[in-house]
Amino acid sequence: MPAAKILVIDDDRAVARLLVPRLGQEGHTVQSALTSEEGLRLVTSFGPRLVLLDVSLPDLSGLEVLKRIRALNPAIAVIMVTGNTDPERARAALELGAIAYVDKPFDDAYLKRVVAMALQDRV
Repeated sequence: MPAAKILVIDDDRAVARLLVPRLGQEGHTVQSALTSEEGLRLVTSFGPRLVLLDVSLPDLSGLEVLKRIRALNPAIAVIMVTGNTDPERARAALELGAIAYVDKPFDDAYLKRVVAMALQDRV
């Protein structure tokens, strides 16, 4: 899997503390944001190829952030992550262009496969 810039947008600091080093071990350059506003700034300044985006953020919904990422750069792959499985929300995210919907807590092997798939599609 090619190394890439990955952005994690999640208001739960524990998720960032888990994902940043885990994805970094795969050779990726990873940054994180705790708010949608900070995340959208990093989409522009950091230029990620992949965003792992929480569905529930305190300032904007993950679906709204996904729409804004699509408007800024439709080539960025977006994987939605969530602690609650809502089939309607998952369907909406996929219709808006998310490539996958991953439940928390993360299954390491599955997450690794989804990230690899997302990056492979964007080479």
